Amino acid sequence: MSLVDHKTWCSINTAFGSFQMYKNGNDREDYCLLSYGPLSELPKVPLVRVQSSCLASEVFGSIDCDCRDQLELALKRIAEVGSGLVIFLRQEGRGQGLAQKIRAMRLSDIHGYDTFDAYEAIGIAQDIREYRLAALIILELGRTSIRLMTNNYRKVEGLIACGVDVVKVVPHVCTMRPEIISYLRAKETKLGHRIGLAGDGHR
Repeated sequence: MSLVDHKTWCSINTAFGSFQMYKNGNDREDYCLLSYGPLSELPKVPLVRVQSSCLASEVFGSIDCDCRDQLELALKRIAEVGSGLVIFLRQEGRGQGLAQKIRAMRLSDIHGYDTFDAYEAIGIAQDIREYRLAALIILELGRTSIRLMTNNYRKVEGLIACGVDVVKVVPHVCTMRPEIISYLRAKETKLGHRIGLAGDGHR
């Protein structure tokens, strides 16, 4: 069964432009595909953002992480170039789920842990997200090569392992708000994300 129902979509009017949101072909609700412009006009090597869900920031407006910032930056960049995809995956808490994420965030409230140390304290893996579904969507759209907006090279490796050639990694660094500097530093130093805080005046 197709992962994307090409005939069933609606317009999503955002602050960055009008996108098209497509119905999942199998009626599952663990992913969502947005495109800027018709899928039939998607370039051979599209600009893509694979975004994992973050309920706290994307829905409730939490300013403690950069997840919403990254999503909005992706929408802005795609609209500026005139085409592209956002593949939204429901992988809350780096794949651990919302309940585990809340447990970790509570430890951050109490002890001031960063997300890495909080996950360590409750004995769960740091990042179990997988990107096979995103890769299958890209391949189903007839694209084998993409330009990927990310700072997380684990995501790059995951897509490549599933048959998608990431021909260009587009650094996806958002505005360094004071509230997220320590969060970003933990992602960079402990999770290997390439954010570029070293030498930027914040250390």
